[in-house]
Amino acid sequence: MTDFRARLKEIKGEIRELLDRPDLPLDTLSASIFSDAKGQEVYVEGGPNGLAYLAMQCLDIAAATAPGAHAHVDEFSGADVGSIPLVVSLKTEVQDA
Repeated sequence: MTDFRARLKEIKGEIRELLDRPDLPLDTLSASIFSDAKGQEVYVEGGPNGLAYLAMQCLDIAAATAPGAHAHVDEFSGADVGSIPLVVSLKTEVQDA
């Protein structure tokens, strides 16, 4: 099986190539909460570049080694104005429910 960190590096390279493509101009990224009779759902929507940006944030945190590593994704750091803020966080140990 391929080493985890080596595979992360490959994936990040592929995403960087995607972000550099001029034919994918949609930089939108937003998160919303929808409620219905069944409960609530978080809905993440974006163009190719916006979703690739979110994926890169997730991969950067997955590659982190420091406990508490996290990234904020909000209107000040890549998401559309009005989007609910997201925090991508590294969980390194099992927590009791």
